Amino acid sequence: MPHVPPFITRRSFEGESSSKKASTVGLFHVAGGLIIIIGLAFSAGAFFLRAFQERQIEALRDRLAVLIDELDPVTVHAMDVFDKKLALASNLLDEHASPSKIFAFLAQTTLKDARFNSFAFSAKEYTVALTTEAKGYSALINQLNLFRAQPSVETMEVGSISLGPGGEVRTSITLKVVPTLLR
Repeated sequence: MPHVPPFITRRSFEGESSSKKASTVGLFHVAGGLIIIIGLAFSAGAFFLRAFQERQIEALRDRLAVLIDELDPVTVHAMDVFDKKLALASNLLDEHASPSKIFAFLAQTTLKDARFNSFAFSAKEYTVALTTEAKGYSALINQLNLFRAQPSVETMEVGSISLGPGGEVRTSITLKVVPTLLR
């Protein structure tokens, strides 16, 4: 009769599995312990950093109080008035409209077969209104295409087109320009 191994092994599983479980569980315990230690170290560092910053803030407040006590009220008032004047001058310069850039722009972009009979601009709306006269329809189209190709022109509106007594083409053009062209 052939030898059949018994269904129940004679060796115990306790010795093998306990050593494997102990090493695996030990590894997780060490990793967990390291994570806790690192977390505690970061927490302690944050606590000491906050305490250090609060001491620095208190020292700066004390120093500021000493500096304020050393200043006389007349000097502080004069500095405050000067600061308000500087802010007002800065605001005026920022809001000041300057049509000279528009004139330079028109001088560069006007074709020889076109001319402008009237000029108006609105600094609040960033628009330039022109009454245009061109030698013919093709000259007007070339002028409009040149305006349209300019990066300084955001939008362009063309009014009604009419033919003048000498054969010239008349129209009104409204250009919406970038704000930097008026400032």
